[in-house]
Amino acid sequence: MLYDTHLHTEISDDSTVKIVDYLHRAQALGIGITPTEHLDYDHPHNQGFVPDINKYFRDYSQFRGKGCYLGIEVGMQTQTAEKNRQVVEKYNFDHILCSFHILDGKDLIGNSLYQQPKLKVFHDYFRRMYENLKLHSYMTSLGHIDYISRSFCAKYPDPEIYYGEFAEEIDAVLLWLANNNKAIEINTRRFPNETAFQSLKVLLKRFAELGGKICTFGSDSHVVSALGGHFALACQLAWDCKLQPVYFVERQPVEMQP
Repeated sequence: MLYDTHLHTEISDDSTVKIVDYLHRAQALGIGITPTEHLDYDHPHNQGFVPDINKYFRDYSQFRGKGCYLGIEVGMQTQTAEKNRQVVEKYNFDHILCSFHILDGKDLIGNSLYQQPKLKVFHDYFRRMYENLKLHSYMTSLGHIDYISRSFCAKYPDPEIYYGEFAEEIDAVLLWLANNNKAIEINTRRFPNETAFQSLKVLLKRFAELGGKICTFGSDSHVVSALGGHFALACQLAWDCKLQPVYFVERQPVEMQP
């Protein structure tokens, strides 16, 4: 069974979806789910991205192991790394998805960052991502490596990531993941955009070349209708790149079968 391992419920500040609605939708789709509520300390625009984790476990533990596991999406920043670590050591999350949303204190969504040349911003994006991986070594998977290319982020005529332009920085990220047996997420939020699909495919193939073995699937859903979106394409991508899709139980990978 496939698992959607990146989705947000009403526990996160930017979603109003109840867990039972996701569970009903997942059952209809024949997939499992792992909620990954936002944990973004020091977010420059939204101080609500620090969830009530006691409530999360109190309310959702009843569903655990029944096509549902419990995760967290940790926003990586250097100055919040220790607070992040304290949270993940305190709570028994199944899946710890670490993502990069903030560059040098600035939100990657529609920011003055993009008044700078694209090459500089994207180089900095991957450099800071690599630095933060080492500070968040407990992660189970790296979330949406191509987040900066979303339509509401980089405001350039062409916001795509081209491996050849950032090969050294991208390789550092991918090699760290591979050497530490971490998963990389196939995030379907930008699918079925063909340019986005092919750009991500290049990165995933390079991950496999560097020794990467496993990947997770995530719709990054904030609404019920997006759950499990474009997972057929995710399966195709994993197959083409020779990566094994997994979900996590008690932070241990479990192979998914389409």
